Amino acid sequence: MVLKVKWIDFKSKIEEYISEGAALIEKYKFSRTEDELNKLKDVKQSWENNVITYVITSFELENKNFANEFKPQNRFSNGLS
Repeated sequence: MVLKVKWIDFKSKIEEYISEGAALIEKYKFSRTEDELNKLKDVKQSWENNVITYVITSFELENKNFANEFKPQNRFSNGLS
């Protein structure tokens, strides 16, 4: 597997995604209504898709299953899946 973008750019973008994820958690931390939770689910799914797409497009992959490692595992529920 080969990184197709500069390491500094990749690292910066991943840090940006981490910050966005933390902001989503903070924004919806106290959500209780069905509408708020549905909005969180939609926003979380969009964020997750963006992260996975970025990782996939940043590497020349020999094995396409690599990107699946970034999807949440079903070992426990974080309430967002």
